[in-house]
Parts: sequence; C-alpha cells; structure tokens
Amino acid sequence: MREQSLVNYRSAVKRIIATAGDAPLHDLTPSKLGALMREAYEGVPTSHRLAQTVVVAAMRRALADGVIDRDPTAGLRAAPPKRRPAPRALTPDQLRILILCLMERATDMDGNTIRFPSTESDAAVLQQSIGARVGEVLALRWSDITFDEDAVIVSISGTVVSAVRGGARRQDMAKTSRGNRTVRTKNSTVRNMLERRRTQAGPEKIRVFSGEKGGWLSPHTVHATWRKRLADTELAGWTPHALRSTYVTNRALQGVPMEKVAAAVGHGEVATTRKYYAAVDPNRIVDAD
Repeated sequence: MREQSLVNYRSAVKRIIATAGDAPLHDLTPSKLGALMREAYEGVPTSHRLAQTVVVAAMRRALADGVIDRDPTAGLRAAPPKRRPAPRALTPDQLRILILCLMERATDMDGNTIRFPSTESDAAVLQQSIGARVGEVLALRWSDITFDEDAVIVSISGTVVSAVRGGARRQDMAKTSRGNRTVRTKNSTVRNMLERRRTQAGPEKIRVFSGEKGGWLSPHTVHATWRKRLADTELAGWTPHALRSTYVTNRALQGVPMEKVAAAVGHGEVATTRKYYAAVDPNRIVDAD
C-alpha cells in the first residue's frame, strides 16, 4: 500500500470517530451509518467514498472477529458519485493577479508595498508553464532541471505526499504509469527559474521548492497558502489544479495535438484531457498537423 493511501485511510478513521463519538457498534444500522457518513462528508463525495471503503472493511473485520454479530454496512447505500466540475482556465489577467497575490510583500521606507517572488509564486509560474500536478512540481530537484539556451527542460519522476508520521516526503514514483515524463518550456519561466537557481546557489540546495524547515513542501501547505492569499480576491476558491486546466486550454487553443498535450500532463487517455481539463468548446480544438 502506498504511504499516501495509508495517510488518507487514517485521516478517514479519525474523521469518522470524531463524528460518531461514543456510538456503540452494536447499535449501528445501515440507515444510522449512512446518516453518520453523510454528516461527516457532506459535499466531499471523493472523501466519502474512500471513508466508506474503510468502514466496510472495518465492519467486516469486526464481524469476523466476533466484536459484532451483524454487519451494519450490509444494505448501506453507495457513496455519492464524484462530481467533476466543468474545467476552468485562468485568463492572462487572472494569472497575473494570482502570481501577485502569491508573492511575498514588504513595506519600504516610504510606506509603499513591494512584492518579491515567493516559493508559492515561483511554483505557480512553473506549474502553469508545464501543466504538472502540484505534488509533481514540489517534488522537483535541481538535478531534474536542465537549462538549454532559451528553454527549461523539466524531468518529472515523482511527487510529494503526506508522510505517515507527519510532514511530507518525496515519493519516487509518479501518480500514474504515464507520470514519468519530460516537458520543455520557454518564455518568462526560463528567467524565473534561472533567478531562483541563482538565489539558491550551493551544493546543499537539492530541492527546487523547499518548506520553511528545508524539507519537502507539502501540497496541503500550498493549498492553504492559496486559500489565505486569495480569500478576499476575485480568485477566491481557485486551487492549483486550475493551472493544469490553464495549461491544457492554452495548448488546445494554440492547435497543439491533444495527444501531445495529454502526454505532457501525464494522462494515459486523451479523452480525459479533452473532457476534464480543456476549458474550451471541444469543437474549437483543432489539432495541428
């Protein structure tokens, strides 16, 4: 079992226990258990389904061990299906606002606010230019980055996940079988990454994006930063996932073949890229020769 799965299962157990309180196991019925699950996971169907998997396995184990004399999950209604929201992409102006919001701020001697790059803003710039998952971006090491004249070549071969004992760690395997890939990008990302490398000079600087204590930066931390920095802006509610949709949408409108776009973002099925990531009318997607 992957460590991230174990972390997710433990999190589900804690949430269920917190919601159930001291409810006796032998008093649980399918209807009571279903109500408990809906209360704990209202509005989060993906987590609901994962938690229901945990509960079903736990109750069957309890029944086998003689802790209970009947299985309260028998007849339990299926968890609600995952609702995939329509893909949406950031406009150039929204992307500019996003980066500004994620940058660090300081006040000069005249009381003016000045902004300078932060780990989160640099990560967002890179993510939107290569279409990677946030965990994949945070897992990058400088050995994965190659500067080639006017381009940056990024080799993706892992992701950052939550560690069982807390914190985050690099998982040396991609999320899917198509996850290991190399993506090339140009434009301002080159200048941005060169400057970041210059300020991180030294052999001890292995990670491109480090946490406050020098370890791996957790995707949860990045999500929290987005929520905090965007709370009172027009971008409130947007998440790093939108940068993948932005990448796909821009490439689709540029006429890049969707097979190439799907490969760049690590998808095994082109249909997934078209349906869930391209925030554009499918009829406007014309593959270039």
